[in-house]
Amino acid sequence: MKKTLLITLLSMPLLLVYGQTNNNSRYLFKSGDKLHRQRIENFSIGEKGNDIVWDYCNIKTNDRDYVIEYTLDGDRDGVITEIINNTRYYYNQDSVSIRNIGYENNNIIAEYDRTETILPFPLEYGKKVSGVFHGCCMYCENLMIRQFGAYDIEVDGKGTLLLPDGKTLNNVYRVHSVKETCQIAYDDVHTKRELLELIDSIHPFTADSITAFISNPNNHTKHSETYKWYAEGYRYPIIEAAVYGKGIDGSTKATAYYCAPDEQEKLYDKENEKIRTNRIKQQADNQEHINSQQSNGYDNNNPYSIVVNGTSITISSHTDSDFSATLSDSAGITYKSARGKANGILNIDCSGLRHGEYVIHVEIDGNIFSNKIKV
Repeated sequence: MKKTLLITLLSMPLLLVYGQTNNNSRYLFKSGDKLHRQRIENFSIGEKGNDIVWDYCNIKTNDRDYVIEYTLDGDRDGVITEIINNTRYYYNQDSVSIRNIGYENNNIIAEYDRTETILPFPLEYGKKVSGVFHGCCMYCENLMIRQFGAYDIEVDGKGTLLLPDGKTLNNVYRVHSVKETCQIAYDDVHTKRELLELIDSIHPFTADSITAFISNPNNHTKHSETYKWYAEGYRYPIIEAAVYGKGIDGSTKATAYYCAPDEQEKLYDKENEKIRTNRIKQQADNQEHINSQQSNGYDNNNPYSIVVNGTSITISSHTDSDFSATLSDSAGITYKSARGKANGILNIDCSGLRHGEYVIHVEIDGNIFSNKIKV
């Protein structure tokens, strides 16, 4: 009996780790995937926060095709390669994060002994990760460089993404990354072996050394920021943007790329396909509930529509009046409430609530409409 109990207890951490790996693996890069993206013209970043609606229905894209490919690195086990514009980026990835370990093109080769996290897991609103990266860099095999820096990553938004193809994606997370990159070139170092000896043994940099160097205003650093919108059921960002400045109205401007959901649905991705299928089934079930309520006496011409996607409820108004919505259980206990604008969209996050049947009350111009839904 004691032996059986011991084996059970020892196996529990493995089960927990395995479950977490399955949950996060739907966002990992996958060898063999090839993505086609389009450049977005005049893109604006939008707001951060919870229950945000990012309305990109009217974005314009150019006709050029920007391709990203993923393949395994033939020389290193477990390393996956991302190929963009003749540059190869190398990554390690697991249930905790995706980490950049270096990159190369026709002129530059960089290898990090301290990796740079680019995506932390699990994706959840408010999650923050920071750290430093460090390694060696060679330009045309002649100039030997120490390359290092610091990064800050925050999941600064969760909400709904409205897309130009008419699709609405709920449970979307926006990941904001800020990076400072520094380089020190060594004219008296002529080989990679000498460079590694210098940066590893003779003059190593600690995390505090890197932070202090970046904080010194006399040292030149390269500042960069990226935003990525990840939607539930899709492995790669729907939209990815790199910041370059501010608009006249103070809004943040960026160079952005759009990878349409339809494009990603072409990939062989059973894991995310299952998530999308379950979501469609849940939406159909909830619509059936709504139709049933309407047939039992509710107005069939409701001035609003409801879409339930996992733990997210989206209410769209079809009138010129502001409206409000409350979420309660069958006993009348209210759990959530929010207000929306005329002809607007309201998103209610139900994360943390038990799964089951609830009632949505929508009030427009003093009229109250009620519908049963499942969360």
